[in-house]
Amino acid sequence: MEAGEVSTECCNIYQNALHLYWGLEGHTVDDAAAVEAFASAAENGHPGAQLQMGVFYKCGGLVSQDREMAVKIFDAVGKKLSWFEQRANAGDALAQWQLSRLVAHGIAQNYDSIPWCRLAAEQGYALAQFDLSQCYHDGDGVAKDPSLAAYWCQLAADQKMVEAGYWIGSYLRDGRGVKKNCSSAVNW
Repeated sequence: MEAGEVSTECCNIYQNALHLYWGLEGHTVDDAAAVEAFASAAENGHPGAQLQMGVFYKCGGLVSQDREMAVKIFDAVGKKLSWFEQRANAGDALAQWQLSRLVAHGIAQNYDSIPWCRLAAEQGYALAQFDLSQCYHDGDGVAKDPSLAAYWCQLAADQKMVEAGYWIGSYLRDGRGVKKNCSSAVNW
């Protein structure tokens, strides 16, 4: 394995962590197991896992808040920016989503996060679809658009992303961006 490459096993651990943390593809959300998996992948050099651990330390909650540790991790991840860029430019949806997150956390400042997030969302990557829906919901980097927020959220929810299911249920219940439909809302 060349310098900068990440083992298949490490990538699998990271994918499992994403599934556990976000409740993807019908997985039950398990924060403790997700943090353990992210930490394992991060220790084994996975830049995406390192980014997520930095976010955890920045925000606290799942781990003790440690802003100094977060800055240290973000600095290290910033030095691996080319790892994300190469994969994103090659069409890797996960890397495109991660690059959008690097921008959101102030690590990759020469980019606009929305185009990267949209590229990943258009490829069907549920986390990007959900993030894009939140951007349209909040007007973060794009004009507020409840219809587009609901559209992207529905796509993520259809992939069994737990949090997206909650949001699409609330959109249906309240008639935000979609026709109000309380009977469909309860299914989410």
